[in-house]
Amino acid sequence: MAFPSIAGTNSVTLQVALANAMQIAGQVKGMAQNWVALASAGSLNGQQIINMPAGLVQYNNQLSALAATPGLAAYAQAQLGNATFDIATAFTAMQSAITATVQWIAANFPVDSSGFLTYAKFDGSGNVVFTVFTAAQLSGFISQLNSLIATIN
Repeated sequence: MAFPSIAGTNSVTLQVALANAMQIAGQVKGMAQNWVALASAGSLNGQQIINMPAGLVQYNNQLSALAATPGLAAYAQAQLGNATFDIATAFTAMQSAITATVQWIAANFPVDSSGFLTYAKFDGSGNVVFTVFTAAQLSGFISQLNSLIATIN
């Protein structure tokens, strides 16, 4: 039998599953905080926003796979030292907020009359210039990101 690895076919241990889920949660929170800072400063451009959903969906898929690890909720409670903490509810809230953020982007990103995304143009030299959105234009997005951030400790 070959030695097991994280990328292998053997089941992930509870310790690894919890550590991976917590790491992903931290990455999502850090990214969201960075996006809030950029959006609040009026320096978040269309290309950056367009790239967000793919990363969030990938993280959410990874979280779903980890959540399917048998016994993870009880193990997490024991590791956190809080038997009354409803980790399943907190986990679901975080995943719902990730999904809501992806949906917000899809529903609110500027499109033309045919539904094509509008976030770039050519300058006079033929270079692509991405639209930079103002903090006012992104106020709803900032609010959504803050909702996501609030679900992660």
